[in-house]
Amino acid sequence: ITRRGVADTETDGEPSRHRVAFCPIGVFAFESTDGDPLPTFHYEPPTPPPLWSVASKLGIRVTYAPFVGRYLGYFQPGTNNIVLNSQDSFVFFHEIAHAVHHSITPLRPGNLAREECVAEMSAALLCQIQGISGYEHSAYQYLSHYAETKDPTSVLAFLMGTLTDVEKVVTR
Repeated sequence: ITRRGVADTETDGEPSRHRVAFCPIGVFAFESTDGDPLPTFHYEPPTPPPLWSVASKLGIRVTYAPFVGRYLGYFQPGTNNIVLNSQDSFVFFHEIAHAVHHSITPLRPGNLAREECVAEMSAALLCQIQGISGYEHSAYQYLSHYAETKDPTSVLAFLMGTLTDVEKVVTR
């Protein structure tokens, strides 16, 4: 990676370029190479998370994929698929909550904060019901991010508006 420097008046008056960093780039597709076959990886956990059967009963296809850096999973409303980039039960609960919420009230643009809070609150309740702990702090941080406040009273007020949907999702 190069950056332009100041104009070099001694040679041609053009700005010089200086190397500032290196980065890897793909040159050949693996199909264009010879050698031993590349290893295949299976990202599924050894045992499925609790409530795994709920997905199949609702016609939701769940697959695991490698971690991509920005999210731990996602729900695709158009295909009714969930892709998980984590083996954590909380992530599965969050994404299945999106799918169930979508079956009750279709997810729509412009309602992201509410939809994320319904999914996160539902996942937190499902963890409590299943006896899973250790998620509480990160769930609160996630919820306060979407509530767009750090004030606990304001976060609570925002979450109170989602409880009807959370109850419907967890009940289903």
